[in-house]
Amino acid sequence: MNASRYSPLIILFALVSAGIVSAQNNINPYFSGQGILATLNAARQQLAADATLVVIAAAGNTDFNTGAGTIALRFDPATGSSTVWAYLFYSPSLKQQLMLAGVDIPGTGMQAFPTESPFPIPAGLTAMLKTDLPFAGSNTLPARLSADSVYLRYHAELPGALPQTLAYAWMNPADSAMLPAEFPRTSPIWTIQYSGGGDSTMTCRVSGATGAIICARDAAATAPVDEHGRLFPQLTAAPNPVSGRVSVLVELPVEQPGDISVALYDAAGRLILHPVALARSGREYAAEFDLTRLPAGRYYCRARCAGWVGSVAIVR
Repeated sequence: MNASRYSPLIILFALVSAGIVSAQNNINPYFSGQGILATLNAARQQLAADATLVVIAAAGNTDFNTGAGTIALRFDPATGSSTVWAYLFYSPSLKQQLMLAGVDIPGTGMQAFPTESPFPIPAGLTAMLKTDLPFAGSNTLPARLSADSVYLRYHAELPGALPQTLAYAWMNPADSAMLPAEFPRTSPIWTIQYSGGGDSTMTCRVSGATGAIICARDAAATAPVDEHGRLFPQLTAAPNPVSGRVSVLVELPVEQPGDISVALYDAAGRLILHPVALARSGREYAAEFDLTRLPAGRYYCRARCAGWVGSVAIVR
């Protein structure tokens, strides 16, 4: 499971099992960093002394009717606070996980409520989160989000929209390789997802280290668009899988002056090859790579031009 898409049902299940869902009026919104210490102490008591935090997640907009009342799981993009944050811990010695829902109750303080997660931790998400980075806290998200033109346009068109989920986690190398260089592979990122179908679906990513942000909307569930509604470059590779040479066709949304950057990267985001040939015809580029000497695995061809970035996976 992708940690950036943790279902709100996980958090709801934690609250139901803990028996506090009727305490809606006694829950204070708080920032993600404010629940780390209490949940970490609880995890080291209930799981193992070497328990480490691997994911922070929240439901953005969910109402849960308990029969005795309704609890609202809300993330507020204007403040960066949420009524409930979920903290996922992992013990290297036990190779087990524990998820805790942090709840701030007036007069009581931060409480950690455990539950069993129905999802295993992906292998790439067993490393400890870096929570001391400049943009690791949810309180930094409002300023970063409001600096992105795609995000601002989205909310101008859909002023009442709230994210479905958000999470602070390590990205797997294959996904991180497709992000711009301003997203260091050595730091986790925030992923904020809006889901509504068509162009009301949007994903924003914020680097915990640099604060770099990139938001992309879906146009009729096809390719992401930039702030002007233009599609990103479309890349196709053939043959794919490949054992020798592969041809990559790069089609720009519109014809652009200037140079294009095309290169091949490995799954960790490292530059591996430049094309042995690159030809242009209008808004199309044809690049050729020779993978003969490369080990088997998954690689990514990435193209950049006029501020656009596109990529395609190639299997050797």
